[in-house]
Amino acid sequence: MKIWGAALAMVWAGAGAAQDWNDYAMVLQQNADHVVTTLDAAGAPTLRLDMGDGVTVVCDAGGCIGTDSGGAVGCMLKIVTEVRALAATCPGLADDSRRAGLDEIFDRAGAFAAANAVPPRDWAAMRAEIDAREPPGGCPLPGSDADVMLRALSTPESLAQMSRALERPRLPVLNPCL
Repeated sequence: MKIWGAALAMVWAGAGAAQDWNDYAMVLQQNADHVVTTLDAAGAPTLRLDMGDGVTVVCDAGGCIGTDSGGAVGCMLKIVTEVRALAATCPGLADDSRRAGLDEIFDRAGAFAAANAVPPRDWAAMRAEIDAREPPGGCPLPGSDADVMLRALSTPESLAQMSRALERPRLPVLNPCL
């Protein structure tokens, strides 16, 4: 129990804020019966929580990392946020239909992230914060890797795939990410 307390204190010392939407100290506390603590050779603890839904949280002195084997919704939201901003500010990058699709998946992914975060967040407040950010500087050159990726992510097929990732509620983590 002493090791668990020291390890949880380590998370509360700042590692719990390592990702935007989750308080990992709270995640660990709420799932304390399922957290496995191991010690390295120097006696430093590593906490591991397998949430049983494809999401694993690992915390050590360097911080906490949430990984989703089924597709990291936090990463998807981050990427869609950037692509959406570029589509809105770069002429010719996406037509009205593609921008509408990006707006829809942005709102769905954001609402998902807000509802499934620990603690749950208010999507309207998160959205207002995101929308208030400075738009990206410059537009990708036609045919560049960024241009190709941004166009590919706004296709109906990509949007449908992202939509499927939102079918199963789980912690919105950032890893793995592009």
